[in-house]
Amino acid sequence: MKRAALLLTLVSVAGSFYGQDIIREYGLKEPLTLSRGRYAETFPNKETVQIGTVLLNTKTGKIVEFLEEDTTEYAYQAEYSTRWLSPDPLAEKYPQLSPYVFCANNPLKYIDPDGRELKIWYKDSNGKSQSFVFTGQNAQHSNSFVNAVITAYKYNKSNGERARNGGGASTVAAVERTDISINVMETEYGSQYEQYNTGGTLFWNPNLGSKTAENIIRSPASVFDHEADHAVDAKTNPVQHETNAQYGTDNQYGTKEERRVITGSEQKTARANGEIKSGQVTRTNHKGSPVITEGVTSTQVNAQKTQEYEKKEAKRPGWTSEW
Repeated sequence: MKRAALLLTLVSVAGSFYGQDIIREYGLKEPLTLSRGRYAETFPNKETVQIGTVLLNTKTGKIVEFLEEDTTEYAYQAEYSTRWLSPDPLAEKYPQLSPYVFCANNPLKYIDPDGRELKIWYKDSNGKSQSFVFTGQNAQHSNSFVNAVITAYKYNKSNGERARNGGGASTVAAVERTDISINVMETEYGSQYEQYNTGGTLFWNPNLGSKTAENIIRSPASVFDHEADHAVDAKTNPVQHETNAQYGTDNQYGTKEERRVITGSEQKTARANGEIKSGQVTRTNHKGSPVITEGVTSTQVNAQKTQEYEKKEAKRPGWTSEW
């Protein structure tokens, strides 16, 4: 089942060679290596290398031998276990990126999940990053942000089913589809979907709704569905999505992608969630003001917290009230 997901893997490769001086120990001259002999290093010009439980001859490209897992001496050393054994299963969805690069060629900034799941990332009580795979069924968790995502999902899904108008469909697809991968992370600022961050990340503020020029208040749950629509489209229709989002200028809505979402799913979800009535629209452009509401599904504005948020937001470079 498809889920909300985020995956962070930290690999330390100091190894048991730390603190040793292999050069002096064996009386060798200083070799041209990155560590100058202080660490075990493997080079692709070795005739036989071990990849997991396979011995491969690099000269002939043929498998020399299959090894039993429990008898493999180096099976779990980072030197071997971190090699890629196959292409990225979603490589064809991103023709603008080489299938040979990792994390959009920027591993210092991005992380990369397994390419198949949607995970919710959050900070535990010790401040460490953790992930939770949400299936749509396991709707219990001790973390408040995880529970906020679950609440938005249940709210959007149930109201959409009740209204029978397709409202909340993007939220449901983001959680339940098994063929796409979307990450969900908390932000203290405005919600947005970033296509190239960790393979696609939906940044969401569970306290932040939106007030439009038409005086319509959209709940944080409705904002989540708006961004989920961007995310699902980026995964299922990547080439056209990028064209519409990056190059499809629209004088009224900013981009063709925003026009698609605002005039489509946003109206259905807002109506299903009771934020607009029949005949009303949330807005006729991509403008609006962020407001702090009383909860994930609420349209009641907390004036004091909204003022505090606006002061904090105003200090950010490039601040704008239009989003």
